[in-house]
Order: sequence, then C-alpha cells, then structure tokens
Amino acid sequence: MTRVMTPIVKEKLWGVTRPVDISPTHELHHATIKAGGFSSQHCHHRKFNGFYVVSGTLLVHFYRRKGDATPYDTGRAEAGSSVIAVWDEWHRFEAVTDVELIEWYFNDHVDPTDIERYDEGGLTPPSEDATQPCPTSSTSPSKPSKSPSS
Repeated sequence: MTRVMTPIVKEKLWGVTRPVDISPTHELHHATIKAGGFSSQHCHHRKFNGFYVVSGTLLVHFYRRKGDATPYDTGRAEAGSSVIAVWDEWHRFEAVTDVELIEWYFNDHVDPTDIERYDEGGLTPPSEDATQPCPTSSTSPSKPSKSPSS
C-alpha cells in the first residue's frame, strides 16, 4: 500500500515547516528559516531532535536549564552537516543565513505533542558576528561539539 502525505505548511515567524513523514517512531520535516530567525527555547521529553542542513548556516544553542539566558554549548551546522539535541535537553535554533534543512525526531515512540516551550521564536536581523546566540542569550565556554558530522 502506498502512503501519500499532503504537506500541511506551517508558517512561523522565523520561516516555514512542512511535514514529510510522520509515524509512531519518527517525524521528518522540511523547513526554510529566514536569516535571523530563531525557535523558542524548548525541549522534548521523549524524543531526539536532529537538524540536517541542506543550505545555509544554522546554530543550535544548548541550555542546562529551562530559561537559562546563556547556552553551555552551541552547535554549528552548514550545508551537509547536522546537529542533534538529545531528549530533555533545552535548545533553540538560530539561522545565521537563510537556511533550508531537514528536521527529524526519533525514538521508540514519537509523540507530536512532546514539546515544552519556555518562550516564543521570532526574527531578528542577522548579526555580523555569527558566533553570538540569539538576543535572549549570550555565549559561554563550550564543551565538545554536538555535531556528529562536520
């Protein structure tokens, strides 16, 4: 049996996301993010969240606790590389440039409602210094990169 999905485009302040495939064990989405766009600071309690960058440059900031202003680590993904946030890890993404990416969630059972947000995403003008996190945060010393590929 062939399964055909009609994409439901979800417009966000930061860009657009479209589901590609959703099942009990994974979700796959195609997204375009405007330069300066950023997501809410959030975590998923029962699923991993991966970002594979097709084009552009994406930062993923990682926070020790909900609402922390300063990330303890920031992963940088450019075309052909990815960054993964593990379950229960507070994170947000930020587009340094216009970004096209594939976002995936996976675990033994994926719940589309599994997201707890601390704040809302938005759009700010891109900064000259791409190492700076989005406006609600500031940089801190980092630990080894979360990017499984470079």
